[in-house]
Amino acid sequence: MKKIIALLTVALALTAVFSGCAKTTPQSADSAAMPQTQTEAQTEAQTMPSESVEQTLPEDDFDFSSQILSDPSDICYTDVPGMPTQDFVLSFEDVRNGKTHEVAVEEPDKLTSNALSDIYNFVQTEQRKPVRYFDEEVQKAVEELLPKGAGVDILHMTEFMQIRIEKAEDKNCDAKATAVIDADYIPNRLVIVMVGDRRACKDDQDFGAIEWTPLKASVTEVGKIEFVLPAELVERVEGEDIVFSVLTDRIGTHGGVIRYEDGEIVITYPSKTADDTAIVQESVGESGTKLPESFKVRREEETETIREEISEMRTQRAAEKPFISFYPLTAQREAQLLLPDGFDTDSLVTYEILSVDCVNYKHTYGDVLVRFSFATPFKDGQSIVAMLGLERENQTDTDGHALDWVALRAEVKDGFVDITFPQVGLEVMEEHPALLAVLSEPLT
Repeated sequence: MKKIIALLTVALALTAVFSGCAKTTPQSADSAAMPQTQTEAQTEAQTMPSESVEQTLPEDDFDFSSQILSDPSDICYTDVPGMPTQDFVLSFEDVRNGKTHEVAVEEPDKLTSNALSDIYNFVQTEQRKPVRYFDEEVQKAVEELLPKGAGVDILHMTEFMQIRIEKAEDKNCDAKATAVIDADYIPNRLVIVMVGDRRACKDDQDFGAIEWTPLKASVTEVGKIEFVLPAELVERVEGEDIVFSVLTDRIGTHGGVIRYEDGEIVITYPSKTADDTAIVQESVGESGTKLPESFKVRREEETETIREEISEMRTQRAAEKPFISFYPLTAQREAQLLLPDGFDTDSLVTYEILSVDCVNYKHTYGDVLVRFSFATPFKDGQSIVAMLGLERENQTDTDGHALDWVALRAEVKDGFVDITFPQVGLEVMEEHPALLAVLSEPLT
């Protein structure tokens, strides 16, 4: 491990002498600029003697060299949430024969997390829309619920979570369900609910056995989605963990839209105009998955709060504690869901850390995938996860941390690291820089 870092350091130092023909890239705090590409540096490094220089491990002192690709073509819509969205649910209930039952919104287990990952990977790898993931029979059922002339490719997947419908004594009756979600779903917006029956799944990897049923739904108030579960479906899934997902024709804001105040729903985000909706549809329809060039995720100077958090990280490392143990338990659990089954999170190593913000973000972009190029020679297929520390004005329970931490989906492709930033994080990053840490299994 030390040899790899040493080789890279020497190669980069030599290249700096001839930097007149190399492209200069942004540099991280505590580190020098990186004039070569990662591939060039690795090629030169292979010819350098490892005994010629002493270098500490980056995880020992958090001295990282990083760069972000600024090419707008490396930033795109995801069309599918990067993480389950249960945290945005304010209430969920159903009514059967006049009796109201609470619908339990649960922390996703590995099966649900793997199902979302499979859909996400399909959309990103195949560059196709979410509905195309389902089998032809389900696609046809979804299409039958759409207005005349509309195709399934107009639909984004905006919600994905695990729920449980209470088992009731009443039988053979439909269930009128109502979900209130902190998101800017507005009346008359096109929404379709997908219910995933997991009973046939044999294990956490058997997500292909989930039986999907699309249901027509309607938005009756901002953030309130109503739909009817037919009696036959209720009888099959009541008392069981199921998957709940929402398909809609437009991405919108998650978080900061509505809240409960003295038992009443208060709308805190202005409703969208028809003009706004048209602009969003045009952007998605004409440019596919690409975002406007004006939108950027970029390196930024560290704030005092971020410096405090990095100092705490160093203190934790000095005590020789696992890197993952620094983060709040909720963030640790999120990271575990994004890693392979049985992966030992205590083995994770922090190789990269940097302060980032974004400019010209619009809530209509939803989650965004950004490609990074790092000095660390990450390998395709390597187990990896990113942690994002957000500096919120009204922080949630941070477990004593200076920042709110969330885990982000990350993947190594062709030596680059693709990281999916959630919408709620990007909206905060427009106001305050965030701290991004990249953790992976140890390099060998």
